[in-house]
Amino acid sequence: MTEQPRDTSALLEALRATVAAAPTPLHPSQLRLLVEEALGPERSRDLRREIHQVVVAAEEHLPMRMTRISPLTASSLANLSSELAAARGWSPQTAERATRTWAAALGHDHLAVTDWPPAAQVEHVASRPPASTTPAVDETALPPQPTPVVAGRDSRNSATELAWPKPNRRLRKVHERSTTGEPVLGVVQTYAGIPLPAFAAATAVVLIGLTVALVVTPPVGWAIAGAAGALAARGLTSAAKFGALAATSTGLEHVPYVLNMRRPKFDQAVSAPWSEVRTEVGSVSVVEMAGRRIQVGPRNRAFAEAVAELAGGRA
Repeated sequence: MTEQPRDTSALLEALRATVAAAPTPLHPSQLRLLVEEALGPERSRDLRREIHQVVVAAEEHLPMRMTRISPLTASSLANLSSELAAARGWSPQTAERATRTWAAALGHDHLAVTDWPPAAQVEHVASRPPASTTPAVDETALPPQPTPVVAGRDSRNSATELAWPKPNRRLRKVHERSTTGEPVLGVVQTYAGIPLPAFAAATAVVLIGLTVALVVTPPVGWAIAGAAGALAARGLTSAAKFGALAATSTGLEHVPYVLNMRRPKFDQAVSAPWSEVRTEVGSVSVVEMAGRRIQVGPRNRAFAEAVAELAGGRA
């Protein structure tokens, strides 16, 4: 069934504004959030398919490759579109639509609307195997001894085989892939600042103090108590340093968030292979990686236990 073309001018304008406002290239998950925010809920639902296509094209580094080609021509766009279709198993029409959208968003409007020549066909010539350099075998020599197999765990295979707990919908949407493009197997909210027990105790003290202040002070003091409570809550939230910890087949990635987990800071993300991860599972689990000490709350203990199966040691 042939896809009917739809009006995607709103998507193009949202994508163009999002790219222009970003000081650095956006992670695909962040790109999706900002584009949907610019479009609004209703238009985002209507253009869900087209949004997905431009985000997937970003995962394939299409916009970055466009910016590196100088001069960018219709032929180079046709080749990029053909490669995108092959990489994602898309129809030529779908890949071309995503490529044209990105070309226009990056300021190449004339190339986005002009006709493209057929994509160049790249021939893959099999190389001739090198001549054998194995010396003649002495018939009286002992046969080669088998190399002993050292028992060990293959982290790549083990990571994909583990039953990772299902993340909440928002984290799953933002962290479908890591900043390097790997599929994310599991992701949880974390804390990298004040220890969680201290955070919980301080929060309780603030709440009790506010309650007492509201009860014993006259109405004129309520505004002061409310302002003090807001400042205390903001300070506690900032001290907690919220973030997300994502597991891939090769290791862990930690992405800090702004206050209240509203927006990820992909430019501050760090990652580490499983061999360089240290963890300690407990009521509040601790994960050490890339110089950060990250805390995982008790509700996400199953995630911490899965990490411990693959980590290189104890924290």
